[in-house]
Amino acid sequence: MLSPKVKMICSHLLSVSAISIVGAAYAQAQTITDGNDIENEQVNFAEVLAEINATLDDISQDVSEDLDETGDAANSAVNMTSAAIGNSFSAEMGGTTRIDNSQSVTQSVTSGLNITTPDGVSAVSGPDGMINITGRVVATSAAIGNSASVKIDDATNGRGAVSAIANDQDTNFAEFYSQLNFFSPSLKISNPGGVALEATSASIANSFNAEAYSTRNNGEFIVDTRQVFEGNSISDLDVVVGNVTGDVLLTSVAMANSASIETGGIASVSIDNCQTTDASVCIEDPDLPEPPPPPRPVDPSSYADVSIDSFTGNFELTNAAISNSLSVSSSTLPNQVDVDTQQYNSALTEAIANVDLGPTIGKVDITSVAIGNTVDIKTLTGGF
Repeated sequence: MLSPKVKMICSHLLSVSAISIVGAAYAQAQTITDGNDIENEQVNFAEVLAEINATLDDISQDVSEDLDETGDAANSAVNMTSAAIGNSFSAEMGGTTRIDNSQSVTQSVTSGLNITTPDGVSAVSGPDGMINITGRVVATSAAIGNSASVKIDDATNGRGAVSAIANDQDTNFAEFYSQLNFFSPSLKISNPGGVALEATSASIANSFNAEAYSTRNNGEFIVDTRQVFEGNSISDLDVVVGNVTGDVLLTSVAMANSASIETGGIASVSIDNCQTTDASVCIEDPDLPEPPPPPRPVDPSSYADVSIDSFTGNFELTNAAISNSLSVSSSTLPNQVDVDTQQYNSALTEAIANVDLGPTIGKVDITSVAIGNTVDIKTLTGGF
């Protein structure tokens, strides 16, 4: 079972992958009213690359009058996002709905965010030769293969009503690589009492998120999901800065297959899940020939290398590599629940973190976790 921290981080990343990062490109989104029937097929035959190369000099932000509910700067002094996405499908619906989603990626998906400071002493740097940023710095790099996100309200809007989702995602030996390289040893970031630096690198091959709700406590919700990963999913986070005053939040996550299903107010829930790093495991038709073996080892791998010369504030690093993950939850208690899940992992799954902190005043929290298969089912009763 995932630790609460890793579950929270992964849940956040998956929601990001399906909304804010995806929203601008490669997305199909629909808002439906009732009696819905949707078929979506996406195949990406080309390489996908997103890259930002940035050089930072002195930046000052007045945060005294622009704080959010946590007391941090509502608008960051620096905010950079690089995202490469193969296929994305997003839908919000109302009423009985049936969806058939098929997504396949055949080529690499790569995101790179490289941040540096000028060589030598900046013309506007302080007398100590450091380059100064006052305020919050947020940096995100994400490489996503297949992403599907569905939300259904009033999913069972009558006696005997049925909503159903069939999801099929395949990576076809493709590679997914996210790199965030923040190399600025002459940089000083200052945001006392708030978050000074937040950096996230995420590589996600297959992501599926489904939510279905009803106020009638009747009907049925059926999910059949299949995710096949046979490639590389690598996240690489490298951070080198000189001096930080304020909190530091760093995250590196590499995921192969992830499915999250949440329901509420539905009488019967049925879930059939198959997640694998070997395509032959999830073949539904026994007469079909088995696919050829992958041409190279598959590996969801997450790497984090961090160095800060001096630090005042709280430091938190989460480094996670996960092959197959299923999460099922319900906000109300269905009358019947059936979950049939199969997970097969033959991939090297590794999470490696190297941290070098100079003189530090504050709390240090470091987590590095590698998981082959994980299933989390909660608040469900009946049907077992």
